Amino acid sequence: MSMRKDCKVIIVLRTCVFFAMLFFAAGKSAAYGSEGVVIMRMSYQAGSRADALIQTQYENNISVDIGKRLTPYHRVFIDSTLSTNRDTGITKADAEKALSNYPANFVLYGSIANESNYLQGRFELFDKRNNKVEYFFASDGINEYNRLIQTVSDNILAWFQTKTDKVDDLLSEITELREKVAQMENEESDKEPQKNKKEKAEIKKEPPLKEITLRIPVRVGYWTYTQYDWVNQIQGTVEVNTGIEFIPELQFSTINGMRNELSLNLFAGYRYGLNSGNDPQQVHSIIINPGITYHFNFYTNNWALLGLGVLFEYGMWHVEEPDYGVVSDYKQSLSGMSVLLGYSYRISNRLTVDLGVNMYMYFTRGASPVLRPYFGTSIILLGGKHSAVR
Repeated sequence: MSMRKDCKVIIVLRTCVFFAMLFFAAGKSAAYGSEGVVIMRMSYQAGSRADALIQTQYENNISVDIGKRLTPYHRVFIDSTLSTNRDTGITKADAEKALSNYPANFVLYGSIANESNYLQGRFELFDKRNNKVEYFFASDGINEYNRLIQTVSDNILAWFQTKTDKVDDLLSEITELREKVAQMENEESDKEPQKNKKEKAEIKKEPPLKEITLRIPVRVGYWTYTQYDWVNQIQGTVEVNTGIEFIPELQFSTINGMRNELSLNLFAGYRYGLNSGNDPQQVHSIIINPGITYHFNFYTNNWALLGLGVLFEYGMWHVEEPDYGVVSDYKQSLSGMSVLLGYSYRISNRLTVDLGVNMYMYFTRGASPVLRPYFGTSIILLGGKHSAVR
């Protein structure tokens, strides 16, 4: 029982340490994985596949060239140890041996073959914790060595972003500890109540992998007209809106290892303004604003947003002219387009903090554009695996 409690304490402590790292990690170390990547010496092979491949000296250092492209995002160690069998190249056993010399969990090894009229690259990434090997292939023209190296490096970075980020590493460690706890609990199952057995079964369940994301944004902000004549009559006060945001499966390749995606969104909002002059005036507006937004993950959990949409506004005006004894109530329907520039920070698996500015521009002649800074949050109802907190 004592050992089981110790394991549970370890799970809690590791989880606390992980979330503390999110807020206190600084500098470049925030971009690194919790463990590094060892790149072993890679060979250059000449000859056709019909003949035995012959390893030859090559003017480029393949390991170093790939390492330079991975270094900005991961801790990289270049290992110059040669394989004991030069014909077959470095094997999985060599990779496991290399890990004993470095604080790393991954080993990258492989080769580039000269196939007379093109270059063929084959690379393997060994994951020690999960005891798995991932394969990466690339081919290019005989004189396109640099482009081949760039292609395979981008593919490796993309794999790390979507499959082996910090959350996955932490969950893997927690899963191992939970399995040990479950094994001890099985030995005492005849002494445990039925309720504990049910909880034990739930611990073993893995969270499902979601390929799409569904969010509910909620935003509040101040608004104002941008033209002097309008500002002199109506002073904006508050605007509140909410809606739904749908992000399909990741559509775009990473840019230098950074994710980017496109969302479809629909907002509905309420806006209130009152007079800034002598005559009492009030306006209540209902706004429907569908659009698309481009999201760019430029650093850890930080996202830049750029959006474009159309809008439909229904306004109810109340205007009083005391000097003439006239009171007017009328309704107004407008359409136009919106442009969004924003920022979002992912603070948990289910919540973001959003801020930015949106501009409404109307198709009606004489209508003033509206500028509206906003602040809010997005509640993630479904998915979010690809943009999970690191």
